[in-house]
Amino acid sequence: MPSVARTMLCGAILVTVAYIGMCLVYVTGPVAGLVGIGAAAPARAQPSALAAQPVWQQQLAPIMQQSAVPTTAVQPAVVSMGPCCADLPSALARAVPASAPKMVLVTFCNAAFKGMLLNFAEHLRRAHIPHVIGAVDREAFELMQEAGSPTYLIDIGHVDGSSSHSGASWKKFAVTRTEEVAKVVALGYSVIMTDVDVLWLRDPIPYFVTCGAAVAEIERQSCTEIMMADVLASSDNLSPGKNLQQGLGDAYWGTFNTGIVVIRATEAGKAFAQKWHEYVEDGPGGYAG
Repeated sequence: MPSVARTMLCGAILVTVAYIGMCLVYVTGPVAGLVGIGAAAPARAQPSALAAQPVWQQQLAPIMQQSAVPTTAVQPAVVSMGPCCADLPSALARAVPASAPKMVLVTFCNAAFKGMLLNFAEHLRRAHIPHVIGAVDREAFELMQEAGSPTYLIDIGHVDGSSSHSGASWKKFAVTRTEEVAKVVALGYSVIMTDVDVLWLRDPIPYFVTCGAAVAEIERQSCTEIMMADVLASSDNLSPGKNLQQGLGDAYWGTFNTGIVVIRATEAGKAFAQKWHEYVEDGPGGYAG
């Protein structure tokens, strides 16, 4: 299959790592009545709480139990690596050890979302996830330097924080974001681009690189499929029931969502990243990126 066609086909694949994280909260909450995974369920009046659940929730429960991290696990300490960095290459070098796979999680943010950004970066450091923060204003840059996350400054001037995809501020941000992602991939690093309005509780990189012991056995089939893709994007079609029945078929017909995008540093991935940036920069479309 030609590389471009293969890239576009692979773009239909839902990033299941983040989706599994969403299911953990959604399933465990109603079952256990608690935020913590693995907590004992409180007493209920119903004879069987499981029987009262939707079928899809009953099917997902044993999967989540196998893949969940036990509550007794010791939480790793937050790692602060000190102020960094002067530019993108130095931030990447700081984030990814020389002996590690060249894959990195990146995001872009300004100080308007200070609380969200601090929380996002804190969880990345706790989970020891290689990451780089592209700070689009000086305040966010200084904030991340103080926190100890690898960061570099991309000062794009004033943006009003509007999330309207047809607005000038959003398009300026979107162009910056696609340009920087294309640079990361061109430098030989595969990238997981994510928004800051999520929390990463475990390192997703094993799902994209090895699919080995770090991945729960129940999840290895889906991560084997993920490893074949040059480009992946999350989908707005998120239905646990339909996903159990149709697999990726349901996600394919949803609107692709750039809240999570994975681009490998392959020739096809690099070509996609560059074409994506050119389209966002030059295109008049309502969805900038």
